[in-house]
Amino acid sequence: MLLRGKSAFTLVELMMVVIVIGILVSLAIPNYVRSIERSRCAVAIQNLKTMRSAALSYYNENETFDDLVNPSDLSAFAGANFVDDDTFWTYAFNPATTIDTFTLRATRNGGPHIGKFITLTQNDVWGGDYPVENPGSL
Repeated sequence: MLLRGKSAFTLVELMMVVIVIGILVSLAIPNYVRSIERSRCAVAIQNLKTMRSAALSYYNENETFDDLVNPSDLSAFAGANFVDDDTFWTYAFNPATTIDTFTLRATRNGGPHIGKFITLTQNDVWGGDYPVENPGSL
């Protein structure tokens, strides 16, 4: 029973509000997922840059990469333990006998781009098949 002077929402009005909220949510979720993935990519890029600096410093001190057998050694040399703590990326360090030829790689462990990777060389050259146009600029 509706009293005079009191107004209420009709079922059609409530349905329209629910539909509009549904449309807004369907637009917001993909953007949210994309921004989360970009932030995880930025973390990997920063870790690769730190590893590159650590590798160059290590080579300058020791004139060899012989003692660096895995990325954890590089992160320990840099004074951080980001390689073992990162659950979203797997890092690889491919040293050579000279400073001119080493490559760092971050491979995505999960998410929408599982198996995609980002590479960084000693000359700060970016590569890989991760769907970011220029990862070094992040």
